Amino acid sequence: MPESKPVNQPKKKLKNCINKLLAPLKWLVRLLLSLLKKLLVGLIRFYQLFISPLKPPSCRFYPTCSSYAIEAVQVHGPFKGLWLGIKRLGKCHPLHEGGVDLVPEKSKQADK
Repeated sequence: MPESKPVNQPKKKLKNCINKLLAPLKWLVRLLLSLLKKLLVGLIRFYQLFISPLKPPSCRFYPTCSSYAIEAVQVHGPFKGLWLGIKRLGKCHPLHEGGVDLVPEKSKQADK
């Protein structure tokens, strides 16, 4: 009696074929995101080393906004990290009490 193939076999072959075709594209996207992350961290470090020392210390947060932005970019990637850094800068005004404001942890759902 001939063995019958499972119904999902063509779907698995199609999925494997698509994954093989997209593998170089996924690699390129990861590379570009990594370069963007390094560029953003480099720009913030430039600010920390050359521009920030020219201004009087007036930070109302711990960690400083630039350190927060670097950590956010490293933890959450360039897009969400940059957004978190911009939101933090928006809080930096005399009417905000400041204090300890740590970068939120990466959620488990974002890893999937």
